[in-house]
Amino acid sequence: MEIRRHLPCAVMTVGSMIAVWGSFRPWLVSGSAERSSYELLGLVDRLGFSRAGPFEWAVTAWPLMPLLLVTATVVTWWGRRVLGGVTAVLGGLYAAAVAITVQRAPGDGLIRPSSGTTVTLIGATLLLLAAVAVLAVSPAAAAPRRTSARSVGAPAPTTPAPSPSRPR
Repeated sequence: MEIRRHLPCAVMTVGSMIAVWGSFRPWLVSGSAERSSYELLGLVDRLGFSRAGPFEWAVTAWPLMPLLLVTATVVTWWGRRVLGGVTAVLGGLYAAAVAITVQRAPGDGLIRPSSGTTVTLIGATLLLLAAVAVLAVSPAAAAPRRTSARSVGAPAPTTPAPSPSRPR
């Protein structure tokens, strides 16, 4: 029973670590220069995206991605499985969306995606799978709510009538 409860947390930890590690690996290559995901902001227009679009916002907030993944993992290990699972889903979707967007960016021909996007996507996928498992085995999902007889509409219990007292 313990393995069933801790395995999703362990997989979530590994997925978070891989996604964060991938974010520091080269995401883009231009000639001999390699750029990590944290150096994307200056290249938004060269990747074919509008400076005022949602991708710029996602790249601007990107340094918060590791914090989001670590928070989800720690909160889950602390036993707040629903909060951790939901946070992990949000963080995993965010990391995967940015990685896929960079992989599919039209670019200008001088910039091409590198291995960091794939590594981040693998980590985000593991994280998402673990988050679903965490939410599936969380106490809120696993244990049905118990109802008392009173709440179902049964009559209230009656107290026995006092027995007649004997004369002395």
